[in-house]
Amino acid sequence: MFNNDENTQNLNVIVELFGSDSEDELERHQKAKNQNIYLSNIQKNISGLNIYKNFLDTKSLNNINFHINNQNWFDPVNNINQKVYFGDIPQFLYENLIDELILRNVFKNNLHISDRFPLFDHLISNFYAPGEGLTHHIDLPHKFQDGIVICSIKGTCEMEFRLKNEQEYLQVIGVFLEPGDVVCLTGEARWKWEHGIRNKTYDKDFGGNMIKRTERISINLRKLKDEGLIGPPTTEEDS
Repeated sequence: MFNNDENTQNLNVIVELFGSDSEDELERHQKAKNQNIYLSNIQKNISGLNIYKNFLDTKSLNNINFHINNQNWFDPVNNINQKVYFGDIPQFLYENLIDELILRNVFKNNLHISDRFPLFDHLISNFYAPGEGLTHHIDLPHKFQDGIVICSIKGTCEMEFRLKNEQEYLQVIGVFLEPGDVVCLTGEARWKWEHGIRNKTYDKDFGGNMIKRTERISINLRKLKDEGLIGPPTTEEDS
């Protein structure tokens, strides 16, 4: 555990001694600190939401993208923008994502999730053209269990979380996602909060910068209920 105030003081001394490169380092440190504070506040407001920034390293992302491209999951020209697996999930995703989720025990506070086997038996991967969004939704309650993972593989976006009653949205919270980020949904975040992405070409990052969207790929991991329907996905469940 580190002390933020002490770290900042040390970096200030370095800036005085060595100049602009250290100023850049101080700026990056401050941005990271602000981002962590922002994410901490979001996770306090949404029970059961856990966001892991940079969960996957560059090597893992490159490996996943290589296999996706090599296996021709997507063909945007012919409107093939989704890949679905029931049951067996490809080995390369265990090696580069799922094993790491298990190793780091992302569901450690939810034994009913972390102790199940397999952890996931359903996968949907989506391809988004620049500016394309996702209808706000809650993953089908009658079909999927608690404990859902959304992983950004390529491209950036702002994902929104919305809590509503019967008549209006009570809260709308946005989170900027980059390649390697992982979002875990349990409890209220899974059952009560909608998640979605607006159709737009730019998103604001944690530093307030406007980031232009490029092609985006996400991978979504879930566990079917025993009574869950087996069949093609519907628009309600596309994460």
